Amino acid sequence: MKLATLPRKRHDLHLLHSMGFEAANAHWGSENAIRKIKKDLDKRPGKWLGKAAAKMAAALRDDWKVWNR
Repeated sequence: MKLATLPRKRHDLHLLHSMGFEAANAHWGSENAIRKIKKDLDKRPGKWLGKAAAKMAAALRDDWKVWNR
């Protein structure tokens, strides 16, 4: 599906939140996985996810610029 075919008025943030929620569900598949994930999350500093997402977005923009040349 091309982005241009999507309706002009849509709920992108809701869609992204839902996609993230479902991706997380895939990782919560077992009690052992849940324990490991919670242990990992407890060790992470505040705002780590936002910082990682911003870094990923910057890398994606850089890649796109190279590809677009």
